[in-house]
Amino acid sequence: MNHKGKIIFYFFVSFIEEVIFRGIIFGLLLQKCKNKYLSCVIAALIFTLPHIFNTDNISVLVMFIFPFLYGIFANEMFYTTKSIWMPTGFHWLWNYTITSLFLVTGTQSFIYVHIIAAMVIMIPLFYIVIGKTRLSGD
Repeated sequence: MNHKGKIIFYFFVSFIEEVIFRGIIFGLLLQKCKNKYLSCVIAALIFTLPHIFNTDNISVLVMFIFPFLYGIFANEMFYTTKSIWMPTGFHWLWNYTITSLFLVTGTQSFIYVHIIAAMVIMIPLFYIVIGKTRLSGD
């Protein structure tokens, strides 16, 4: 698949997954549980399940930890912004970069570096954006 095809394909994959796991599952859990934190953890675990075996020679433990942490982070993005677009954008960026840049090399160490870098960059960036939005009153 060429890069343009990957851009489109991974956008739709990310959008569909975010609608299912954030919009539907996390949304329903918030309504039923009335507890943001419990709903967040349960939804993250559910998000993790289909990703565990999508390893491409990455350890199952890593493929449990990263999707679980991302699931919590994406639930927080969705809860805070009340929109599916921010988690979709982060999810698309992850899917596109991991398949276009790191899986092409076939080197696991690059994938682990990407996972760590993604979490180190994404989480503070999200809170900076949200903090600026709250300060500006938007």
